[in-house]
Amino acid sequence: IMSQYLCHVKHLFTIGGRSFVPSPKVDVGVVQFTPRVTPLIAAPSPVVEKVVKHVFHFRQKHCRRGYDTLFPESLKHLSVEGFSRTGVDPTTRPCFLTMTQFRLLSEYYSEVCNGIPELLGYDYRDSRSREQWE
Repeated sequence: IMSQYLCHVKHLFTIGGRSFVPSPKVDVGVVQFTPRVTPLIAAPSPVVEKVVKHVFHFRQKHCRRGYDTLFPESLKHLSVEGFSRTGVDPTTRPCFLTMTQFRLLSEYYSEVCNGIPELLGYDYRDSRSREQWE
């Protein structure tokens, strides 16, 4: 997601695993990255990175589970509102989200962070950060 939103990614060719010593049990793909003039997601890079990271924290769960961790308990309603406003199905697994859906979720979170700047620094794993929002 991070590379595709910033670059055009093109698969050039595959090198078989037997070409390496010791040979791995996988093949290697060679790709070309061509930077985009305009990123696919208008939100600032730190916002996109945080959204993608959080959504994939629970990659076997619904995307709602990871997206919820972007918001403290007192602001969880903003997560629900985000799915409602973007039209993204909160029961979708992260690996099935499209670039457009990541764009919508990232831009919504960016909009919320513009209104509540300290939210970007919120970390659900840090007890001090959680206490700040209680």
